[in-house]
Amino acid sequence: MKSWRNNKLQKKFIIPLSLGLILVATLIATVPAAVNAQTGWNLVWSDEFNGTSLDMSNWVIETGGGGWGNGEREYYTNGQNLVFNGSTMTIQGRKETPPGSSCWYGTCTYSSSRLKTAGKREFKYGRIEARLSIPTGQGLWPAFWTLGANIGSVGWPKSGEIDIMEHINNETQTHGVIHWDNNGHVQFGGVAPNSSVSSFHTYAVEWDSSSIRWYMDSNNFVTANILNNINSTEEFHLPHFILLNLAIGGAWPGDPNTSTVFPANYQIDYVRVYQQGTGPTATPTRTNTPSGPTNTPSGSTNIALNKPVTCSSTENAGTPCSAAVDGSTTTRWSSAHGVDPQWIRVDLGSTQSIGRVLLNWEAAYGKSYQIQTSNDGTNWTNIYSTTTGNGGIDDLTGLSGSGRYVRMNGTVRATPYGYSLWEFEVYPGSGGPTATPTNTAVGPTPTRTNTPSSSTNKALNRPVTCSPNPEYACTNAVDGNTGTRWSSAHQIDPQWIRVDLGSTQSISRVVLRWEAAYGKSYQIQTSNDDVNWTTIYSTTTGDGGVDDITGLSGSGRYVRMNGTVRALTLYGYSLWEFEVY
Repeated sequence: MKSWRNNKLQKKFIIPLSLGLILVATLIATVPAAVNAQTGWNLVWSDEFNGTSLDMSNWVIETGGGGWGNGEREYYTNGQNLVFNGSTMTIQGRKETPPGSSCWYGTCTYSSSRLKTAGKREFKYGRIEARLSIPTGQGLWPAFWTLGANIGSVGWPKSGEIDIMEHINNETQTHGVIHWDNNGHVQFGGVAPNSSVSSFHTYAVEWDSSSIRWYMDSNNFVTANILNNINSTEEFHLPHFILLNLAIGGAWPGDPNTSTVFPANYQIDYVRVYQQGTGPTATPTRTNTPSGPTNTPSGSTNIALNKPVTCSSTENAGTPCSAAVDGSTTTRWSSAHGVDPQWIRVDLGSTQSIGRVLLNWEAAYGKSYQIQTSNDGTNWTNIYSTTTGNGGIDDLTGLSGSGRYVRMNGTVRATPYGYSLWEFEVYPGSGGPTATPTNTAVGPTPTRTNTPSSSTNKALNRPVTCSPNPEYACTNAVDGNTGTRWSSAHQIDPQWIRVDLGSTQSISRVVLRWEAAYGKSYQIQTSNDDVNWTTIYSTTTGDGGVDDITGLSGSGRYVRMNGTVRALTLYGYSLWEFEVY
C-alpha cells in the first residue's frame, strides 16, 4: 500500500521493474512452505482493540483526500470511520461525502480511515502480525503494511516498505510485497491463495537481519533475502512503523461500481509485535535512537547529573531511577504501570537555586505533573505545573525556586503504562537561559511553554489568507477547532498563512498547533499594511507539536507564519490552529 506509487503488477509473483535488475529475482527467491519459523518470539507490543475508542498512545490518524499517490477516491476522516465493539476495531469504508472534505477530483464520494504508529511504535526486526477479516468488492483495497521511519527525510522508496497483507477487489488471494530503492524503485513478493478472505486469518512477516518471511496463518508463502544488504536492501535494516488502512479506488484495483457493497467493513482483531529476546517488554519503546538534550546551553551545568536519586517505583530492574540522571539518552527510568501518582526525586546535596528543568520523555509520558522543590525531602513546593503535557522534550525555563531536592511528581499518565524518562536534568537559576536556546529569537527572547496565558486569542475566526493552492482551507487554522486544519501545497518553499486582526494590536504570544507536516524553519512576522513585514520570532530548529511562543514584542494589524523550510520534504506546512495573543 503506497502513498507515492501508482504501479502494482498483478502477477503471481511480483518481480523487479527494471530488466537491468533481473538479478534480484535470482537472489531474492521464494522458499518452500516447510521452512520453519523462528522460535523464541516474545511479545513486545500489541493493540488488542478491546476498548471503545482508538488508543492514541499507539496510533496517529491520517486524514485527507489527495489521492495518496495512487488516484484513490476515499477521504480519510479523523476517526469517524472507526467502529469499536469491545473486542475488534473496524475500519468502515462508506459511500458518502464527509462534512468539510475536499478530494483531488472534486466532491468526495467515499470515506474511510488510515492509521499509523509513526513516532509512537517503531520496530527493527521481529514478527509483526494481525488477525484480520477483509472486505471484498470492486475497488476495495485493504492493507496492513510498514514504512521506514526515516521516510520524512529520505522519501519513498528509499525508506523501504513491507506490505504484510494487501487485497484488492474480489481476488481469492492476498499479496505480500517489499518495495525499495536500487537506482530506482524495485519490488518483490508473492501471493497466498485465499478463498475465504472475509473470514479471520492471521497475516504476518518474520523479519530479521537475513530475510523477510511472509505468512498467512501457518503458511510461509514467500521469502525475501536481505542478508548483508544484498541488492541495496539496507532499507530493511532500519526501524519501520505500522499502517492499517482501507483504500477505495485507485490505479491498482480500479474504482468501485454498482456491485460494490457499502459500508465495507475491514475488521482488525489485534496487531502484535514479537521480537527475539529473554522476555516481554511491557512498555513499548521508540526503537529509533532518542535525541539528546540538544538545548543544553554552554554556560550552564546539569546539577542533577549522577546525583543520588529515588523514585516511587520501577517497571523492572532494567529501568532504575538512576538511569534518568546518568547522562545517557539510551537508558531510562520507567515507573510501575497503571498507577498514579508516581514520582522521581534527585538529591542535589545542598540547597540550590533552580532556574530550569529538562524532562526528556520516553513514549510513556506525563499528561499532568508538577516540578517541586524541598529542603527536607518531606515538605514540597510547586515551581511548575501542567495538565497538558505532550511528551517529547519538556524544556521548562524561567523557573524560580530553591531546594536540596527536586522532584517530578506525575499525577496523570498520558498512556496506559507508567512514566518513563530518558533524562531528568536540573539547572541552576543563575546563568541559565530564559528561552529555548536552539531557537533564534528576534527581539526579546521567546519561551516555548506548556502553560498558556489567560488572554484572548485575537486570531479566532478573523479573516485569513495563505499562499496559493492550499490542500486544505486557510480558515481551518483560525476556527478554534483542532479537528480541522490548514495545509499548504506540497513540496514548495516558502509557504505562509496570514491573519488580519482588524486593527493594529500588540503581539506578545503566538501558538502554532502543527499537524504532522510542520515547519523546520519559519518566522513569525507582523505588518501594518500587509506589504512590509517585521520578523518578531525566527527558528531553524522547529520540531512540530505545539509551538507556544511567548515573550514576543511587536505590533501590527497582520500576523504571518512564514515557512521557509519544511520538515517533511514530501509534504507542505499544516496547522490545526494558528493563535495570536
